[in-house]
Amino acid sequence: MCFGVKKGEAVTVFKTLPGQKIARLELGGVLNTPQEKIFIAAGSEIRGFTKRGKQFLSFETNLTESIKAMHISGSDLFLSASYIYNHYCDCKDQHYYLSGDKINDIICLPVERVSRITPVLACQDRVLRVLQGSDLMYEVEVPGPPTVLALHNGNGGDSGEDLLFGTSDGKLGLIQITTSSPIQKWEIRNEKKRGGILCVDSFDIVSDGVKDLLVGRDDGMVEVYSFDNTNEPVLRFDQQEHEQESLKTSSAYKISWSTC
Repeated sequence: MCFGVKKGEAVTVFKTLPGQKIARLELGGVLNTPQEKIFIAAGSEIRGFTKRGKQFLSFETNLTESIKAMHISGSDLFLSASYIYNHYCDCKDQHYYLSGDKINDIICLPVERVSRITPVLACQDRVLRVLQGSDLMYEVEVPGPPTVLALHNGNGGDSGEDLLFGTSDGKLGLIQITTSSPIQKWEIRNEKKRGGILCVDSFDIVSDGVKDLLVGRDDGMVEVYSFDNTNEPVLRFDQQEHEQESLKTSSAYKISWSTC
């Protein structure tokens, strides 16, 4: 179901017929244009809808398990089940990789900025696996089981290669994914023993012309970080929502909770 806001009240834009449980939802579209098309993963199927709710895509993948993670980049579709990664282009199978541990999330560096397809898998064994085609290019050890990946600043930062990660034990970090080896930039330890990180996004929430870092945790905590003159993150705001609720997704200033 898609909602809009008119005169300060939520109204239904469209809703689809009941079906399988939706595991992932991503926005996509032609590169360098507004990302207004809606893609959902349910079971082993991908469906696409326009912003008005017209279905334009129904694609049954060759995955034998339900889709757990998804990333869209133009006509490229990156999917994973528990251990299997697949890359499709225009719904045609391109690459395949079997991970050594469970895949929690998947992302790809922005091809319009780095001119190469570089998928990154966040795996339960505290490793980010950087791929090239169907091959493992290198592994990056992180301080906890990574649960979420996001492009820094929404576009990979100045280089297009900067990648944010959050872990199930509440740590947050930034790594530059180069063609040869990773560059660790900064890391925030979970000294206050807060919940695991479920979502990360970048948005200029204080309207100063610079994007802030928004972090949502599984204990309902929302954090906003800004960056100092050395590009190190500084916590500016934090607030815990209802104790029995956990933050599931965030996109810019749009945040949703679900009861545990």
